[in-house]
Amino acid sequence: MAKKMIQKIEVQALSQILQKFAEEKVSRRFAYSAVKNRMRMQEELGAIQEVMKPLTEFDVKRLEICKECAKKDETGTPIMIDGKYAGLDGNDEFKIKFSALKDEFDPIVEEVNRILQEKVEIDFYEVDLEDLPDKMTLAEVELLMPLIKDPE
Repeated sequence: MAKKMIQKIEVQALSQILQKFAEEKVSRRFAYSAVKNRMRMQEELGAIQEVMKPLTEFDVKRLEICKECAKKDETGTPIMIDGKYAGLDGNDEFKIKFSALKDEFDPIVEEVNRILQEKVEIDFYEVDLEDLPDKMTLAEVELLMPLIKDPE
């Protein structure tokens, strides 16, 4: 075990990568360390989710504006093209409403980002390098670095 200081946003990313590996066959040692570390991060993850709740409200309001300003079909249903609402580019009404929404939420977004950059100490259960899954991207290894025992 090793206490390490990492940013809250890294705690969130680490949790997501461990969740990804929960769906794959991995060594018993890696699986054990993943479960232990997810439990150790749980309290911090709950706090992070609470801090991010206002961003969910922003997203709901953003989607409402998109639906309201998008081009509609003959039944009044917003038209979607490649997963995006049609008719928003160059739509002055959309630009004005979205700008007002951004202005309303900018201080909240800045505060959330500031909080996510804060460091927190977590007592990680470390795993040996040889116990990591065989096929991993560099990004995955980088995210898992706080969990890997220093081979020296």
